Amino acid sequence: MTERCEPTYHRKTENPDEQYRRSLWEAAFGLQAVDGLEPSSYARSLAADNAARRISLEQVGQCLDAYYRKERDVSGNHSREEEADKVSHRIVQLLEDGSFALDSHMLNAIHAHLFQGIDDELYTPGRFKDEQLIKCERILNGDSVLYGTPLLYSRSLDMLFDREIAHAYDGYTDGPALSWTDANMLARFVANVWMVHPFREGNTRTVAVFMSLYLNSMGFDVSNKPYKRHAAFFRGALVRACYQNRPAGVQLDTSHLVQFLSKLVEDPQAKLDYDALWCVPLFEWPDRVRNVSHVDAKPIQEELIREGITSRVLGLTR
Repeated sequence: MTERCEPTYHRKTENPDEQYRRSLWEAAFGLQAVDGLEPSSYARSLAADNAARRISLEQVGQCLDAYYRKERDVSGNHSREEEADKVSHRIVQLLEDGSFALDSHMLNAIHAHLFQGIDDELYTPGRFKDEQLIKCERILNGDSVLYGTPLLYSRSLDMLFDREIAHAYDGYTDGPALSWTDANMLARFVANVWMVHPFREGNTRTVAVFMSLYLNSMGFDVSNKPYKRHAAFFRGALVRACYQNRPAGVQLDTSHLVQFLSKLVEDPQAKLDYDALWCVPLFEWPDRVRNVSHVDAKPIQEELIREGITSRVLGLTR
């Protein structure tokens, strides 16, 4: 009788493909631009060493900890560069590992991992905020998306995830592409999750990592290259998917997010038109900004006028 050989567990090792690991770092570095952060040259050199397998991801983390421990001995504070470097490293860790669960608590786990020890007072890692905040958006000429209410964060997310779990993504055929129907369904789910905006800071980076892990769990080979150059487009696409203003004739529009998803999954070389994100009616009628006071919107509007953006946006309709 032949003895049965049972499979054994092994610790997952880093992907040996240099181009793949480099793409993860490019995505992680690119996502920092969402919050105006720029990784240091030191982190970039460590990333190159990791991509070439000269050092492990664990060693990258150790080097960053030692480097910024010395920096803080002088300043006593976390710098924005430290945030960019450490969060980039942690994004690569999560993307490399690939572990995923289609559960609302996955968002808390991602947020806690990315921002633990960076600035606990600002980020409260993994914990929901307890106040309603707004953010004046340039593409909305100073207006803000109406984010979810703190009273219903958990309930809203549970409802969205229950609905997503019940949906079967069976509309695509063999091949790398999402069908148009499925791409729209996924874009609306991702946008609605982002619109809840449960964390004080770091919502967009958390959702970006979640979305990549979700697509990967579906079996898609996600190209993270679009994040390198188009992080701002990704955030703008989320804004347009979550903003509506009926008096100004503005509807929820997921088309830009669908374009970004298609670029992630199918064609990294596809062009994205940032000009298409500008909410033109709010530039034509600035008084129709409605989710923030005109006092709050005015600094953004004046900035856009000084930069010549307003006249250029108005010219898009001519």
